[in-house]
Amino acid sequence: MLKRKKTVVWAILALLCLTSCKRREAVSAEVFNRTMEEQGYEIADATNQTQADYVQAISLAQKDGYQIEFYVFSDAEAAFSVFSQNKSLFAEKEGTGSMELSKDIGNYHFYSLTSNGMYFLLSQVDNTMCYVVADAEYKAEITDIIKLLGYE
Repeated sequence: MLKRKKTVVWAILALLCLTSCKRREAVSAEVFNRTMEEQGYEIADATNQTQADYVQAISLAQKDGYQIEFYVFSDAEAAFSVFSQNKSLFAEKEGTGSMELSKDIGNYHFYSLTSNGMYFLLSQVDNTMCYVVADAEYKAEITDIIKLLGYE
């Protein structure tokens, strides 16, 4: 009987791992822009603000005193490199009473930090990344839109 219970537990754990490890789908800059406009954000193209040859597109979605930046990189390696660099910079902002969340699953990397009244978020899927630095008062609103995009 005990052996059967262990088998059932392992089967449930394996099923959970398989269903939670599905591959995420990156959205294009066009889909990001359209989705954000539908949600009431003002869109700006900031691609010309960088000289980096590994950045293909930058879109800024602005609303209520904060913005969500969306980057399209030449490849997933470049996106992950930028994600990692910014994650390190954000982690330095951690103070007492901070809340941190980090996920790394297949082609998806997520990091968020709430600290000292600020909310920091990075979410990378394949060669794309969302980047946010905003007042913590907007955290719930930002989280909802990031979920809508499939980046949380």
